[in-house]
Amino acid sequence: LLEHMIFKGTDIYETEKDIDDFRKNITLGTLNAHTGIFEMVVKAKCLPYNFEKCLEGMMSMILTPKLRDEDFATEKKIVMDEAWKRFKNEKQIAYTRKLRNARLSNLPDRLRIVSALGWPDTISKIENTDVKDAYKKYMVKENISFFIAGNLDIIGGLDNIKNILNTNILKLSQ
Repeated sequence: LLEHMIFKGTDIYETEKDIDDFRKNITLGTLNAHTGIFEMVVKAKCLPYNFEKCLEGMMSMILTPKLRDEDFATEKKIVMDEAWKRFKNEKQIAYTRKLRNARLSNLPDRLRIVSALGWPDTISKIENTDVKDAYKKYMVKENISFFIAGNLDIIGGLDNIKNILNTNILKLSQ
C-alpha cells in the first residue's frame, strides 16, 4: 500500500495528476515502482538535462508523500483486487496456506512467502495509520540505496551526483 500511496501526491507534486505529468514529461513515461518481500523499488529513466528534476521528483515521493486518508481507500481496493487475482477464491487460499505450512515448516511464514502482496484477510485489516507508521519506521536513510546508470560525466560527474544525493538523504529520518 505504501508503494501505491507515494504516487498519489507529494509536497512538490500535490496530486496524482501532477505525478503523472512528471512521469510523462520528466521520466519519459518510465516512472514506476514495485514491492518485494524486502524492498520497495522506485525507478525511472530520464534524459541527462532532466536528471536533477527527475531525482528531485523521485525524492519527493520518498521524502514527502502525502499519504492522505482520501487516497487510501482507493489504493486499498486496488491492492485487494491484486490479491484476489492471485488467490482466485477462499479454497485456493486455504490450499496455498496448507502448502506453505508443509514446506519448510520450521521457518516463520514470512520466510516462506514468495510475494509481498499478503493475504486478502490481512490486507482488509490495514488502515492508513498502519501505512503512515510503516513509512516512519522503514523509510529511513539506512534503508535507501541509489543505482544510477549512464554516462555520469554528462550530468556533472560522480561528485556532483553524490552531493545531490547527500543533500536529499539528509532529509530522511534517522
